[in-house]
Formats: sequence, structure tokens, C-alpha cells
Amino acid sequence: MSDESVPAPSIELLSTRSQNLLMGLIQNRSQEALLDDEQVEEALESLKSDLDGQALALLEESLDWLRDVGLYEVSIPLLEESWSADLPLDFLGRVAQDWVGSVLFGLGDESGAREIATHLSKRAYELGASFCSDLCDMWLEWGFFTEAEPLALFVHEKQPGEVSALFHLVICAKMRLAWDEAQTWLKKLDAHRGHESTPDPSIEWNRALLAVAKHDWAQARQAWQAVGFQFPQDSDQMADQDYATPGELSPIRIKIDLDTVEASQGELPRSEVVWGRRIGPARVELSGIPYYHPTMRSGDILLVDGVKEGSVELNGENYPVSPALCIWQSSPGETFRLYGVQKSLKAGILLDQFVQTLGEDGWAIVNWTRMIRKETPSQEPLIQVALYLPPERDINVFHLKLNEFMTGEDAPTLYSPRYASLTQEDVQQHEQAWLELGLALEEGH
Repeated sequence: MSDESVPAPSIELLSTRSQNLLMGLIQNRSQEALLDDEQVEEALESLKSDLDGQALALLEESLDWLRDVGLYEVSIPLLEESWSADLPLDFLGRVAQDWVGSVLFGLGDESGAREIATHLSKRAYELGASFCSDLCDMWLEWGFFTEAEPLALFVHEKQPGEVSALFHLVICAKMRLAWDEAQTWLKKLDAHRGHESTPDPSIEWNRALLAVAKHDWAQARQAWQAVGFQFPQDSDQMADQDYATPGELSPIRIKIDLDTVEASQGELPRSEVVWGRRIGPARVELSGIPYYHPTMRSGDILLVDGVKEGSVELNGENYPVSPALCIWQSSPGETFRLYGVQKSLKAGILLDQFVQTLGEDGWAIVNWTRMIRKETPSQEPLIQVALYLPPERDINVFHLKLNEFMTGEDAPTLYSPRYASLTQEDVQQHEQAWLELGLALEEGH
């Protein structure tokens, strides 16, 4: 990496030695995966010496530059020392944000960021309720609900009439799926806001969501109307629903619980986005098939939150992504997977065509071969196809289509003991093929 490609520090008061040491780390970063510990320590000590006794503006500018160039090995220890120093509250707030954000977004270490957030909260109590409230806001924005809740409780204890703390407690209870507790906090929030208050869309959305979670349709419709949704006049037709025009496409973000997903699936993302069809402001029926999540399935109706998390483009249109909270109603159908061997490039192309054709015909089917990236004991790519079978679909129709596909030239043969049991095939033959593919029968598909 040339000097021209690296942003030069715009920190005039730093010594030439510090700048040279920091630029040397950036140059080494372009050649090595890890920086030398001694070089990092030397650069850090030189920088701290330069900052000693200087105005906070220099520290702030240095931290900004270190973050921009990705020298977290230097910035994170500097942030840790800054947090322990006697600094103004507004600057400590910036240090907290930068420290946790660097670990979460810069290093991609969520568990480490959560540990730091918990550590920061210990001193935050000493800095007062207002500081804790701001820190709570930050943790909620990043989805650290477990870490935010004690802060919100502390603020409520010190300032019982603080409505922001009560709203934070509603959100934290909701994210734990503690519906009754969330409604209790909501009632306290209403009491402090007063009955004459102008409806707040965020509060009413959560009121409606909690009502939907408990199947309280009258309460849900009332709250949705306060948000701005329109409903037909004939309420008798809506005794067991909360929305009038279902069906719109809606991508859903499903958070991946790293503790419940097999490590054999390789490096895991923090979430996956799956398509569904909206059946209410806070309910979506999954039409896609989740890959990573161990319990959510196509056909599940999910309770989704109102805060959007990005967007997905489809056919030139952008669709906002809603985060899933939980399964509101389990799928009535079954999802199973079929495996095989891709013996040629043509076999992979044929499989793609088969899946696409069935998908266009209304089947929920997906080819996950490129996702799993596994090989059989014979060093050939392992094929994986997932199929969702709702009650109204006849598996024998799929059976005929699959048999027709597999008899074609170069088409791969697909196996699944569960599929064989549903279609009255020779299960033992499928189990034997399953083992030859290097798969464990305990997978349960």
C-alpha cells in the first residue's frame, strides 16, 4: 500500500515520531494479517505521550483518525484508558460509543462488544441517571437489550416519572417476549403521560404488537388505528384479525442464535433475511425457507417488530426489512432436505433449472448447494435441496416431478430418509445412500 492510498493524520500537534509509527503500522497491515505487538505498544505509548496535557480536541481527532484507518489495536486500549479518566460526561459518552462500536462493527465481535457494554454500565451508574439514559438509548439502537434493561431500571428508580425510561422498559420486556410485563410497564407509561396526550406512533405500535401477541384483536385494531391504519366498517368480519389487506411481500430478518446452530455450517452471519407475505402490521407468514435458523420454518407466522433494518431490492423495487421477534403460529407443514452428489457442472445447472421451474409453479423449494460448500467422502460437491410441503400440497406430485427430473441425462440423484418414508420408497436404500454421502441420520431431515 502506498502512502498516497492512506489518509494522512490531520493532527498537527502529534509528534513526527508518533505519525511515523502509526503510518508504519498501516503499511505493515497491508502485508501481514496481524500487527507486531511490540510495534503496536510503541505506537500507543508515543501517542499517549503526545496527548498528555493536551486539549481533548486532540484526543478526539486522534480517535477519529484511528477508527477511520482501522487501527483498532491502538484505538481500543486508548479508549479503555480514556473511559477510566476524569473526563467530561459528554466526552465519556463518545468514548463509550466508540469503544463498543469499534469492537462490534470494526472487529465484528458481538460477544466482546456486549462484555464491554456490561463493563461500561458499572461506572455509568456512578455518572448519574441522565448518563445512564443516554447509554441505554445507545445499547437499544444496537440491539443490546439485555445490557440496556438494567440501565433503564436504574433511571426509573432514580426518576420514576421519566417516560423515556418507562418506554425503554417496555421495549426490553418485549424483546424478552415477556408480554405481561411489557404491558405493565406500558400502563405505567400511560399514567405518566396522561390520558389527554397526543398518541405517540412508537407507543401505539408497541401497544398493538403486545395485543397481537396476546390475540387481543379489539385492542390491536384500536392501537393500529391510532398509528394510522384504516379498517373496514364491518368489525364483525374482523373479530379474529387485525388487518384488512394481507398479502404484500415482506422480507424478514431472522437473528441467528450462534449457540443453537451447528458449528459445522462454517462461519455464521448475525442474521439472515427470508421472504414472507404480510398478514398484519406485526405478522408475516414465511414463504421462503430459513437456512441457518434451527426452529423457524417456511409457513411459520412470525411476530415482527416495527423498526426496519435495511431494505432488499426485488424487480427494481425496494422492500423494507422487518426484524422477527418470535414464532406467533407454527407452520402446519413440513420442511425436509434432499441430498445428492454433483458429478458435473451440467448437473448443477440442471438442478438450478429444476428448482427454478418448481418455484415458478408455486413450490417453496431452494437449492442450497452453494451455501453448504461441502464435499462427499469421494471428494465431490454435496448437493442440498430444501422443500417446504404445506398441507394443501400433494407430495406425490412432487415425487413424480422429482423422478422425472432424476431420470434425465446428467441429472443428480437426490436422497432423504424422511422423503422416502413420505413417498413409500425404500427407506433403507435412502439411509444407505445418506451414509455414503457422509451424512449423519441424526440430522432429522
